[in-house]
Amino acid sequence: MAHNAYISVAAEMGVPGLLLFLGSLIAAYLSLEQTYKSKLAPRLIRRTAVALQASLVGNSVAICFISAEYHQHLWFTVFISMCLPPLSIRFARSQAGLY
Repeated sequence: MAHNAYISVAAEMGVPGLLLFLGSLIAAYLSLEQTYKSKLAPRLIRRTAVALQASLVGNSVAICFISAEYHQHLWFTVFISMCLPPLSIRFARSQAGLY
């Protein structure tokens, strides 16, 4: 077992798998950044996006030193980052009276 999640992913899935893994982390970060900068999102969702960005960066650094297979925090952050943009859109529509 590799001591580093990045090395582990590269060893098990090769360079294409590592690029997809890094791409998913980058996409989650950029999605959170976009949600944070959205003027239509409520303050709570924007603050949650910032907190999840910090969590994503912290987890990305942490998996340099531990394997990510036994720690679900990284995946929880990635999946929650997928939920914030639809919540923001739903809030904007409800404020506009479209729901």
